Amino acid sequence: MAASVAASVAALAVFTGAGADSSDASGADPFRDVEADSPWADPLRDLADSCLDGLAGMARLEAQTAALKVWL
Repeated sequence: MAASVAASVAALAVFTGAGADSSDASGADPFRDVEADSPWADPLRDLADSCLDGLAGMARLEAQTAALKVWL
């Protein structure tokens, strides 16, 4: 079980820098893949996406930790 917690921590580490790299499967946002120096670039949106990805990773880690506590 400790291995799954370690894997969760590793997965969370991936999310801390991956917010701007997440892809939109629906393709509904035409400005998603603009260049960084483009007038359409939105660094605040990229930061918000990164933070939300991190929070989602934390929620998964907390759920797995709770499951481990119940199992123990």
